[in-house]
Amino acid sequence: MCNHYTSFVIRSKMKIIVAGCPKTGTKSVNAALKRLGFSVFDFVEHLYCLEEEWGSVFSQGWDEDTFRKMYQDVDAAVDLPASLFWEQIHEAFPDAKIILTVRDSEEAWFRSFENHFRRLDSHFLARVLQFVEILLQRKTGLLLSRSYKFGFDVDRALFRRRTPMNESVLKMRYRSHNDRVVQKAPADKLLVFNCKEGWAPLCDFLGAPTPEEAFPHKNVKGEVIEETARHPIGLVYQKEIVTSLIVCVTKLAVGLSFLFYFVAYII
Repeated sequence: MCNHYTSFVIRSKMKIIVAGCPKTGTKSVNAALKRLGFSVFDFVEHLYCLEEEWGSVFSQGWDEDTFRKMYQDVDAAVDLPASLFWEQIHEAFPDAKIILTVRDSEEAWFRSFENHFRRLDSHFLARVLQFVEILLQRKTGLLLSRSYKFGFDVDRALFRRRTPMNESVLKMRYRSHNDRVVQKAPADKLLVFNCKEGWAPLCDFLGAPTPEEAFPHKNVKGEVIEETARHPIGLVYQKEIVTSLIVCVTKLAVGLSFLFYFVAYII
């Protein structure tokens, strides 16, 4: 699927790194960048198309060529886990522009972040997929969980009904992440952006013409779960999960049949 997907990607070095935390309008910026003609890797593409690469980053580390090879064929990287490594990615692409998406306040960000997880905790499909991913030892969902643990100290365990959250720690992580971006990113390559500002500052920063339609506002009420399920890569991933599960169940059934036959034969 990724080879097919990336065949439509503009072959160019990365131009944009969206360094904002999750729930800061990253899905809206994703849609806006695509509307402006940029190819975008969001968390779905990071985790599906670069599953092995990100698994290696988390388990073995990286060198200066790691991110250059991962993102050399896309225009923009948005959301986890790339946003946690914005600085290292920028070292690989020093000419790239950096967009720090922010909310009105850290309180507004935390409430949105918390609501997202409460919706995720109660979503049947998300729970089933998480269980099957662990059962089949798939890395994709586990990498996303590891990203949240790595960046925000949020541990989404399978059998917990509610993901535990420390509000003070999360706000501190949000604040320290934003402060580091502002302090470390080259001032002439940085835009601190609130989606409420609309097209003007984004298009001015990127040197792009301003579209006539309204600025997109996505994932306002956590619909990203359903949108991910309908995403082309999401559909392929679900098909792969179902196929793998059927194969496992078939193998288990065959194994049990042989076991019962063997026991019956002995008896």
